[in-house]
Amino acid sequence: MTQNEQKRAFSEAWLRAIVATAGFGVQNGTTPDDQSVDLTVTSTLNGVSRNPRLDVQLKCTKDDLLRDGTAKFPLPQNNYDDLRDENTAVPKILIIVQVPEDPAEWLLHHSEKLEMYRRAWWYSLKGLPESGNGTSTTIEIPDAQRLTVASLRDMMNRLAEKQTL
Repeated sequence: MTQNEQKRAFSEAWLRAIVATAGFGVQNGTTPDDQSVDLTVTSTLNGVSRNPRLDVQLKCTKDDLLRDGTAKFPLPQNNYDDLRDENTAVPKILIIVQVPEDPAEWLLHHSEKLEMYRRAWWYSLKGLPESGNGTSTTIEIPDAQRLTVASLRDMMNRLAEKQTL
């Protein structure tokens, strides 16, 4: 398995762990992957709308992204354009998982616990302007916008109430 394949699998495991802990479901994304959707978070929440869903584009990096309270990530242009689209039936977000340099340090297990390392951020690009870039656009995510069980529950509750992310 290449390190890129390891990063993809690890970022999926990270999201699946958070989704399961939050009490939601996960479905595989679109096939072929031509819409920048790796996984879909599903729920049975009822609000203004029922059973909200959230499409997710996952990225994983060992690069140190955090500078001055902001995670800066160069997003491939095709993903940027797909994720900024305002006319999707299911909202889409970007999740970036940052891992240590050495894959042996991504996960530690003990008799009482399992620890996944380092951190993850989420970001909605909906409605962002065209960037005019050819290969990538750098996304700037506030460090406070971490992907956690609480932040995922908040997003899904907001979607159930037809609020924007």
